Amino acid sequence: MQSATRKNIIKYAVMPGFRQRFHDLFASGFQYIPYFIALVYSSVRLLPAEHPYLNPSNMGRFGIRHVLAEAANNIVFSTKNIDQILLFFCILFGLILMALQFGLLSIAIFMQPAMAAMPTTFPGFFSTAASGNEAQDIANILMDMVFGVPGIFNSCVSVGVPCTTIDGNPIATAAGAPGGTWSYDPTVFPFAIHRGLHQLFQLYNIGLTVVAAFIGMYFIFTIALETAESGTPMGKRFNKVWAPIRFVMAFGLLFPIGYGYNSAQYIVLYAAKYGSGFATNGWNLFNDT
Repeated sequence: MQSATRKNIIKYAVMPGFRQRFHDLFASGFQYIPYFIALVYSSVRLLPAEHPYLNPSNMGRFGIRHVLAEAANNIVFSTKNIDQILLFFCILFGLILMALQFGLLSIAIFMQPAMAAMPTTFPGFFSTAASGNEAQDIANILMDMVFGVPGIFNSCVSVGVPCTTIDGNPIATAAGAPGGTWSYDPTVFPFAIHRGLHQLFQLYNIGLTVVAAFIGMYFIFTIALETAESGTPMGKRFNKVWAPIRFVMAFGLLFPIGYGYNSAQYIVLYAAKYGSGFATNGWNLFNDT
């Protein structure tokens, strides 16, 4: 354990390891990529079980090209080894596609073609509300009818306006419904089936939170014992940067916050909304230009 000298105390008080902390936070995670590729290759015997690349303590000492070269040296082109050949070239092809994707993305950023009426705001890119089609967007209607969460998708099902066809005619009238109405009442959204679904999600999320609480208490007890034994904060097995962040985020994402859904599920719902809006706006822009 490092001794607390005057120099170390002043250094920590003035500049408490910002550079090293940012490096540990953002740069160390990429060391897992070559290691995971090596694990995949070892599953088809392209790397022997005792190979140094399969030892977690060697992470950061080798890169992707080293793993690819080592696996390529062990390939025997034969019909008996078709699984090894296919897996090797699939991973190689995937890495090439990823490199091309980053290259094309860089070219697109620095060499943008002239486009008319490009959106300049977040809603312009990711929301269909700017174009006035949010209430009649078929994806929003579907999500509202399935999950029944008010205030997210804002379709005609949830905001109490008539759902219309592409020609602007009410769907209920076009479908020949008796009295020109649907079998649901938008004024009482969410519907009864949605309220039942919300209760199911709430019970499920509370159960997950209870299980996570037991696991969290086990890890807290383990970390406390390792800290007392080794004198190293957070012990020697846990990442001092990511472990507290993951611990807090885990409970923040699991606990239900509204209509029975937890934060993680709300994130998925908003991702579906903005992803659908981005695709819709992109398609409309493509058709207009």
